[in-house]
Amino acid sequence: MHFILDDLAHSQIASRLQIPFKYYNRMRKENPTLLDININNWFKKAPEKRMIRTLDNRVRAFLSDRYRRLDNLELATTVLPIIQQMKGAQIISCEVTDTNMYLKVINKRLKAEVAVNDVVQAGFCISNSEVGLGSLKVEPLIYRLVCKNGLIVKDYTQKKYHVGRQIETDDPAYEIYSDETLQADDRAFL
Repeated sequence: MHFILDDLAHSQIASRLQIPFKYYNRMRKENPTLLDININNWFKKAPEKRMIRTLDNRVRAFLSDRYRRLDNLELATTVLPIIQQMKGAQIISCEVTDTNMYLKVINKRLKAEVAVNDVVQAGFCISNSEVGLGSLKVEPLIYRLVCKNGLIVKDYTQKKYHVGRQIETDDPAYEIYSDETLQADDRAFL
């Protein structure tokens, strides 16, 4: 099977191998054979386990073996039922990009007038990156109705970094972990 590397995966490989990205891209465009030789040489010199995130025959990310995969679909499957049970909760925006997922929720029942004709509603934002560009974050949101934007309150942000236990090279148990075991571990994490 052949995979195409996304730009992000290229930048993560360049960073890991300490090849300046400008030079890496120059080799990509002008001399791909030289790039292949460089990459293969450095990987052979210092072999290591890495996590490779793929989708649709594309390599999306080149990550540490300690990276804890947390898929956006799993996250959404966990939080959406909770949001549905919240009285007055409304999802006001949701976006999934190649690198991140963003979910903005307000609660129409939790509002106050902070100044004359300046009403705010309480809410929160959830963000996640499946490809190593950010942690899982839940951030409080103050949503101003007068201008339809939000203020994220960083003081009370909750973060969970995508760090798991390091996979030992000779750990035979890792090879036999079932998808159910990994999903149970993810549920506990969430």
